[in-house]
Order: sequence, then C-alpha cells, then structure tokens
Amino acid sequence: MSQDSSTLREEGNNHFKAGDVQQALSCYTKALKISDCQSESAVLYRNRAACYLKLEDHTKAEADATKALDVDQGDVKARFRRAQALQKLGRLDQAFTDAQKCAQLEPKNKAFQDLLRQLGAQIQQKAAQLSSTDSRVQQMFKLLLDSSAPITDRQKAAQNLVVLSREDAGAEQIFRNDGVKLLQNLLDSQQEDLILSALRTLVGLCTGHQSRTMAIVNEVGMDRLCGVMGSAASTVSLSACHLIQVMFEALTEGMKKEIRGKDEAILPGETPAFTLRWGKKVFSQPPTVCMYVCMCIYAVSHRSEYTPHIFGLCKLGSAGGTDFSMKQFAEGSTLKLAKQCRKWLCNEALPLTSRRWAIEGLAYLTLDADVKEDLVEDKKALQAMFELAKSEDKTVLYAVGSTLVNCTNSYDVEKPDPQMVELAKYAKQHVPEEHPKDARSFVEKRVVKLLEAGVVSALVCMVKQESPALTEACRECIARVILALVERQEDRGLVVAQGGGKVSIFFISPEDRGLVVAQGGGKVSIFFISPNNPTIKTTFQSHRQKIIKEKAVPKIEGYMFEDHDMVRAAATECMCNLALSTEVQKCYLATDSDRLKLLVLYSGEDDERLRKAASGTLAMLTGEMPELCTRIPDTTSHWLEIFQALLLGESQDLRHRGAVIVMNLMQADKSLAEKLMESEALEILSVLAKGDDPKQASIQKAAQRCLDLATEYGLIRSNEDGINGKTM
Repeated sequence: MSQDSSTLREEGNNHFKAGDVQQALSCYTKALKISDCQSESAVLYRNRAACYLKLEDHTKAEADATKALDVDQGDVKARFRRAQALQKLGRLDQAFTDAQKCAQLEPKNKAFQDLLRQLGAQIQQKAAQLSSTDSRVQQMFKLLLDSSAPITDRQKAAQNLVVLSREDAGAEQIFRNDGVKLLQNLLDSQQEDLILSALRTLVGLCTGHQSRTMAIVNEVGMDRLCGVMGSAASTVSLSACHLIQVMFEALTEGMKKEIRGKDEAILPGETPAFTLRWGKKVFSQPPTVCMYVCMCIYAVSHRSEYTPHIFGLCKLGSAGGTDFSMKQFAEGSTLKLAKQCRKWLCNEALPLTSRRWAIEGLAYLTLDADVKEDLVEDKKALQAMFELAKSEDKTVLYAVGSTLVNCTNSYDVEKPDPQMVELAKYAKQHVPEEHPKDARSFVEKRVVKLLEAGVVSALVCMVKQESPALTEACRECIARVILALVERQEDRGLVVAQGGGKVSIFFISPEDRGLVVAQGGGKVSIFFISPNNPTIKTTFQSHRQKIIKEKAVPKIEGYMFEDHDMVRAAATECMCNLALSTEVQKCYLATDSDRLKLLVLYSGEDDERLRKAASGTLAMLTGEMPELCTRIPDTTSHWLEIFQALLLGESQDLRHRGAVIVMNLMQADKSLAEKLMESEALEILSVLAKGDDPKQASIQKAAQRCLDLATEYGLIRSNEDGINGKTM
C-alpha cells in the first residue's frame, strides 16, 4: 500500500513538472487516501498545496500546508507555501511570521527574502489605509449597506461607527459621507442592536456641534425621533431621550449661564471643625480613593454589605503597589486588614461569597511584602485558599492565581534606569522603593513554604477546571507561579512529586502561545523527562511516551522556532531529553525534513544555553543512529566551523559535546574522519587529549578516541613521543 502511494506521488511529480497541475492534484489526492505513513502524507499535503497555489485555490493551499506542518514544524517548503497562500488570502501578519521563520532556516534563499520584502511593503500599505479615518468609515458603511452580510458583522460595524462618531474627525467623515441617511435606515430596522447603535452614533454627531445638530434635526425629523422614543424596548427609549437631550444642549449652547449666589455656599446647621478637616483630607485624594472611602463609610450603617466594602478598603490599601515608600494606611493597619481577611477565609461557617471577597482582598493586599510573609506562615489560611480553588465557585481562580503570583514575586518588574533614578532624586521627584522582604532570599523561602503546603496540587486542580472562569489571564497567572516554583533546580523534584508533570502538557497546548506559559511548561517538561532525574528515574521512559502519545512533539518543535530566546532554548532542551525515545529518533531519520539542519545551526548560535541543548541532542542522535552522521555535511557548508567552535568553547559542557559529536562522526564514516582530520579539528583534539585536569577526563577520553580512530584509518601516525601527526 505504501508502494502504491509512492508510485502515485512520483506520477504526480512528473505531471506537475510537465505543467499538468490538475492531473498532479488528482494523483496526490489518490495517494493521500491510501497512504498509511505520516511522514509520506506530510509530503503529499505539501505537494498538493503547491498544486492549489497554481490553481489559485489559496484556502485549500493554506489548509494542506498547515497539515504538513502539523507533522513536521521544520518543513521549510510547506511553511513557504503556506506563507504564499496566506499572502493571497490577505492574512499578511501570519504570512510574514511564516516567511520570517523560513528566512531564519535558509538566510541565503532569495525567494524567502523577496517574499519578506513584499509582505513588509504590503503590511505598511495596509496599516496606512486602515489608519485613515475615511477608510474606516467607508468600511463600516459598506458592511451596513450590504444586506447579505452576516448580522453579527453588521452589528460590529454599527458599534464601530459609534466609536468613530466620538472622534471629531470620525464624526465629520460620517456626516459628509451621507451617514445620516444610513442611520435613518437603521432606525427603521426592526433590530434593537442596530437601532441602539444608530441612536448612539447620532449622539456622537450632535455632541457640542450646533450646526451639525440643526442639519440632523431637519433631516431626521422630530416625528421620527419621537416615534423611536415610544419604543417598547426600554433601552431604545432611553437612548432616544438621551439623544434629544444632547440635541437640546447643542442647540442652546452659549445660552446657559452659570448662576451661583453666595447664599448657596452657606452650610445649614452646625458643622464640627473635625468634619470639615476630614472632608478636606478625603477630597484632596484621587477620585478612586474618595469613592472607596465613601463606600466604606456607607458600609458602617449597612452591615449586610460589610464584606464587599472591606474588599474596597483592601483595594485602597494596595494603591501604592509594591512601592515600600507609599503607605496608604497607618503602620500596621494593612497587616490587621489582611489578618481579618485570612480569618474570614478560614471560617467555613461563612457563606462562599464572603470567603471569595476575602481571597480577592488578599489578592490586592499581598502586594505588600509583610502581608506575603504572614500569609505563607499561616498554613491554615493557605489550605483554606487551596480548598477554595478546588470548590464549585470557579470565579475565585483568578484571585487565587493573583495571590500566588504576588507571594512568589513572579509578576513583571521594570527596573528603572539608574541615571533616571539619580535625576529624579535630584529633581526631588518620588522614586519607588523595593520592600526589604522582596529580596531574593525572602522570595526563595516563601516558595519553599508554598511547596511544603501543597501549592502544586492546587494548581493542578485549577488547570483541570473546565470553566470559562479559567481565562487567558488566569492561565498566565498559573504559568507564572509554576515558573517561579521551578526556578531553583533543587525544588523541581518536589514540583514533579506533587503532580507538576500533569501541567506540562496543558502549557504546551496550541491555544496557549504566551511566552510565560511556554517557558513555564518547558522547564517543567525538561525536568519531567530528564533521565538524570533521581526522583523519577525508574519511570522517565513512560513519561516520554505520554508526551509523545499526547502529540506534543510537533508543538514542542514549534516552540523551537520562537523568536523569544528563553522559550526557544527551553523547547530545545525538552527535545534533547525526548531524543532518547525511539519514536523521536525516527523523526530525525526523515530525509524530507530540516530537523537535523536546525540542530546543527543552533549548535553555532551565540546563546550558550541553546548551543548546549542543540549540541547535546546531536551528540545523542549521532550516537544512537550512525546513519545520521553522513547527512550532517549536507545540512550546511559551515558544519566544520560549528563543530570546531564547540571544541574550542569556553564551557566544559560545550567541549565535551563537541568531542562526542566528532567521535560519533568518525566512528560512522571514514570519509567524514578524513574531512575532520584535514581541518583544524586535528590540532584541537590533540590539545584536548593531552589535558591532565581530572574534571575534564570525559573530554580527554573522547578526544583520544578520535585520535585513535584516525590512527586506525591511517589518517595520522603516532611517533615515538606520543604526538600525533598527519601521514605523509
């Protein structure tokens, strides 16, 4: 069956070369129906995508190229064809991303560079068009006038028109382009959403513009407006009333006078001086602070609403953020408030809503390092928080995640420029100060206490919750916490023991493309499948099989192409550990893939962490599969320079990896050994073999083995002094 599909593929290739695209398409389609090999199907999808491009069926071309990339993320031809299809479909940003990745793999390919330039110019042109208000108005009009357009698109267009009408330029363009007539048509429609949007757009057109309001009144007519105002829908009726009020204010602009006599400034009755001073204090604060103080004062006389207003106090107490110098309350008041929140959190007799308010209050208060320290010391409060995260109330997930992010200091912190700090001090401006308990040593202690309390088990339960409350922001919080928990290598065993491995597959799902998510999942996965992990040494192979069974390998390969250095390095490290699996090794045997080329190129990058991961993968693959060695010179013309740079690396790990790779190449093929011995690698290996440092014994052993192989092949000779030299 596989032979039949191969024959059909060859026939399709011949037809394609001859220009008979339809016949080639038919052959590829038939071959796909009978093909049972995944790698062969990927090639067929890639070839069929080329046919669809020729036939200008770009939607099917993009779909086939995507199917090929699902099997092999390093398939540069499939990625290039998908970029071409996306370009024709108008999805320029996605096309540019694919073209950029193609150019990274083959920088000298002229076709890739030309496509990148075309896409760059098209993106700039499109941005200029979309940025112009006139084009945006025209787009909205076109959608609204198209009766065959989906109702959801028309509703979105009407909403966008409301936004544009609030800008001076947008309102003018709508008015000049006969937009009032279009709005009249919307008012006559029977759809409440469109009528509301039309009324709100008219509000934007009339606000503060007398002449435009007069023209709209004359064109629309008061009879029509009064008819809309009598609508049975309350929202429509209120919007119509609001429009008439705005029209009246615009038409009477300049006629109103501010009348305020001295009598109105007198306060009736006796007012204590303390009250006057307190009012001055409150109203000198920002509006948000004023609002929360008023809410809390109101709550004193309404005990049933006490809890949410205390939550308002928590928000007020965190107004200074992580700035140690910005204290909203008197010394110790924030700690008392946090203590009360922890007390409510632990009180199971309280309703679930009150406990939810307590954890949301802690989500704000834990920006204070003193509150963080008290919380991690309170094991009862931690357990109550974890149990709340597992409860039926899914709305607490984000609050729990935010609290843990604050306790682990895994939020983003922008370090100010020292020169700007000095300048601010000189100008007597406020400079934020870091809390002493936010230092690295305190954070590490808090992380250990959270791990001992079982935080990972709670995070696993949060991940398993299939609820709309598990939003992207909530997922990012969980990823940040996991990333902080596995920051220290000695803590990773405890993370895995508590079920951290179950989170790794979740983090590398295709819909979660965030860099924090990818990096967190990568670190967990690297430890989880590492053969040197003493915690799970007996079961690491089953964990690799689990990752392969979940089809996570192509997703990990996708992260190897990311622009973010840390994500790319983490994915490559993960692949290095997966390379011990037979299934992954077979993927690198495929001749129609650039996987091997990517590893060779990454071994020559500047990022040392990436070089270690890529060269380590190469060392394992070339040792397990000698047939890969003969393909390495075909990946890049600079392969000798890359391996020589590894042998000369400053890091002992890089030198060891380089020596093992060279040893594997020489063992696999004599012709490769000849090329290596003709280069500077001979001198480098001779120096490495002479070392007497016990720490570098593994490097010396590998280098000496290379020289012994060269001697066996007759490429060099060993003289009496033990110094190797080339044969004459």
